[in-house]
Amino acid sequence: MKFKAKYFDGKTSQPKEVWLKVIEDFELQLFTEEYSIVPFERWELLQLKNESFNSSKDLQLSYISDGVRRSLEIENPNQELVNYLSNKHSKEDKIFAMVLKRNSYKVIGISVTVLAVMIFVYVKWVSVFVGNTIVSIIPLAVEETIGDNAFNQMNPFLDIDTPRTRLLQEFYNALDFNSEYQVSVYLDTNKRVNAFALPGGKLVVYDGLIKKTQSWQELAALFGHELSHVNDRHSMRLLSRELGNYAVFSAITGDMAGISSVIIESAISLNELVYSRTYEKEADLNGLDMLIENDIEPEAMLRLFERLLEENKEVEEILKDLELLSTHPLTDNRMDYIKDYIESKGLLGYLGKKNEKAEMLWKKIKEK
Repeated sequence: MKFKAKYFDGKTSQPKEVWLKVIEDFELQLFTEEYSIVPFERWELLQLKNESFNSSKDLQLSYISDGVRRSLEIENPNQELVNYLSNKHSKEDKIFAMVLKRNSYKVIGISVTVLAVMIFVYVKWVSVFVGNTIVSIIPLAVEETIGDNAFNQMNPFLDIDTPRTRLLQEFYNALDFNSEYQVSVYLDTNKRVNAFALPGGKLVVYDGLIKKTQSWQELAALFGHELSHVNDRHSMRLLSRELGNYAVFSAITGDMAGISSVIIESAISLNELVYSRTYEKEADLNGLDMLIENDIEPEAMLRLFERLLEENKEVEEILKDLELLSTHPLTDNRMDYIKDYIESKGLLGYLGKKNEKAEMLWKKIKEK
């Protein structure tokens, strides 16, 4: 059966009236007359681009040959033609459909397994490269803007002690830690024993953690750890990896629905926990290097974690059986590798130099 169509040769804007015939599984043949026997063009179905498949509108098809894009426009196509061209027409597709029909569970199982393996390989290795590549092209100024915006959104939920924040900033400046960022520190009156770093150099320390410190060196160790997160761009690396993961898998799957979503979400979540722990260890050891470079007692980092262990002893006991699901290494483990690192440097028992200004400021912050 032949169908009438308008033919555009890709060289002129004027269409020609032609007739077309579909040769099943092979090609679309174009004729100058309805009863012509010899086609003047043949379009391979596998190379055919379907511009639209809506029987209520014109059907538009295109085909590229010898670098020239030709097209067909069929007015009010009948449903038979639309259905045929909408269906998969390669032999490979038909073979797959037959296999799927006869062995649906087996095919689905194999497909899911292959998908899972691909996701594992990507999330485990490729996404790290993708994330680091994205971070490497993000200017520091952009990262600082991201950090500023994040801080502004959090600000209504913070209770910043302005006078003590000034003292804390002076304390940080007195440590003379090296960073490419313009670091700003804030003291929140919250009694939680915690602190966090935002992209671009904003550090927030809770009063509960400051109260736990027993020396200025311990507070310096805290800043060494948090500043390492900033300097090594940990937050941006995690964010970039996550964005890269979703962009890639959205393109592969077309959406984030169904079983692919479950596999992807689980793989990414578990992998992010592992890398969070990796980044925490990296921040611990780089923070130690910062103390050593600035002649500050390295064992202050050990004492800081002793305070944290005392505060979170019950939680730590629970997490011993669930370390896989923790974003941080267990404190006991952290203390072990910190002590080993200090010992490897031959600095166990080394007290470092005095910093009278830092000590005075620490005492003022504690007193207020």
